[in-house]
Amino acid sequence: MVLGFLPLSNLFAQQGQTMNPEEMINMQMEKIKPALDLDNLESILVKNILIKYTKERMSLRNQNLEKEVMIEKNKEISIKQEEELSNILSEEQLEKYKKLQEEFRNRNANPSKRAGAGRM
Repeated sequence: MVLGFLPLSNLFAQQGQTMNPEEMINMQMEKIKPALDLDNLESILVKNILIKYTKERMSLRNQNLEKEVMIEKNKEISIKQEEELSNILSEEQLEKYKKLQEEFRNRNANPSKRAGAGRM
């Protein structure tokens, strides 16, 4: 969960597309909401938390920090994000969320697993 949303933002940067945090999170929420069986209120709260911390992560990228500092700051952001999410989600939902984030990271780290990759 440390760098949960950076792979998604990197994906769009690599493709030459610019997405704002809201757009990125909206894409993820399409999978998060049904996977965690969120009601409308939970969905809104989770989405707002994710947008908030995605913005923080993106602002770090613009600060030209050393790699170690960036990693540490991202860890701090992830801890705060998880704390806020734990106030909304059950333990079961939080575990599902963590697994889903791992899937997002793995998919974005391995382009051959993305939908349509390698097709012409």
